[in-house]
Amino acid sequence: MAGGHAGGETRRPSAAREIARDPSWSDYLVFARLRLGISDEEFYRLSPRQFAALWGGWERKEREDLRRIALLRMDLINFSFCRPKKPITLGDLLPGEIDAAEAEPVRRHRMTRKLRQEIANSFRSMAVLAQSS
Repeated sequence: MAGGHAGGETRRPSAAREIARDPSWSDYLVFARLRLGISDEEFYRLSPRQFAALWGGWERKEREDLRRIALLRMDLINFSFCRPKKPITLGDLLPGEIDAAEAEPVRRHRMTRKLRQEIANSFRSMAVLAQSS
């Protein structure tokens, strides 16, 4: 019994605080200050509905950021030199977050001479438009 507990586990002093409980005002204030970046004064002027709206907006932004990172990882894995035989999907990286339509693997296009020429022409036309404006 290491640390005085069965199984050799040691307890942290903060373990007692990890018990599920309803958040307190100080928990909300910490979230508002650290995550939302608002001052104490701004926090206390918010109505509960305004605070809930800000919290929801923050959660949406966090999900978008997580999705953006997952898209980058998916592209890195699927289009690398050592890519998997079966392409991974967003659903593999974010289980439960992505619906079936979005989880479809990205179709790989074979780079042909014609496709390469079309891409080059589109870039040339963008450059011409940028110069004329």
